[in-house]
Amino acid sequence: MKKFLLPFISFVLIFSFIFIACSPVADTPSDIPQDTSGSYEALIKELENKILELQKNSSLSEEESRKQLEELQNQLNELTSQATTTQATTTSASLPESIFTYKLSDGKAIITGFTGKDEHIVIPSMVDGFEVYSISSNAFEGYRFKSVIISEGVEEIDWFAFYNCSSLGAITIPKSIKKIGHSAFSGCSKSFTIYCQSGSFAQAYAESYGITYATV
Repeated sequence: MKKFLLPFISFVLIFSFIFIACSPVADTPSDIPQDTSGSYEALIKELENKILELQKNSSLSEEESRKQLEELQNQLNELTSQATTTQATTTSASLPESIFTYKLSDGKAIITGFTGKDEHIVIPSMVDGFEVYSISSNAFEGYRFKSVIISEGVEEIDWFAFYNCSSLGAITIPKSIKKIGHSAFSGCSKSFTIYCQSGSFAQAYAESYGITYATV
């Protein structure tokens, strides 16, 4: 009996080890998103670069180029929405104050500055529970942003809001923007481009000031 007992016990132990090793760990489900605000910014920048490359690609037909631009912009809009939500959640859960400074007017927030160090930012439609109405004059003057995405819902960009942002190469402006002040983007990068929707106020502004733009 003892002759067969030892092999049997060894078999049970080995089987148990394999079973435990192969079993999923309950505390680390695979469907938990691992993205951070940094990774969102990198992905947003990557999409913006793809859009720029596509616009320079003369080998594509106008129809094919339009389709690909629409697809990339849809991805960019979706990612922007996710980044805004993640940023708002992180701010409310981890920080005592938003990384954006602001003042209140009629119960709505007017963005007056930025206290973070990011080069690629998303200006949210809500900050600390307040709806963001506008970006104030000279709010980001001289900041070293490389790209900016303004969330849908923001309505105004005031005078000199991004004045002398010499590193700023791209800004995405939503259709909700109804007013852009004089010289809002003066002194930005030579490659500065406004990304906007066709027929939007941002497009009309870009055309009137001779600013490079792309409709998506």
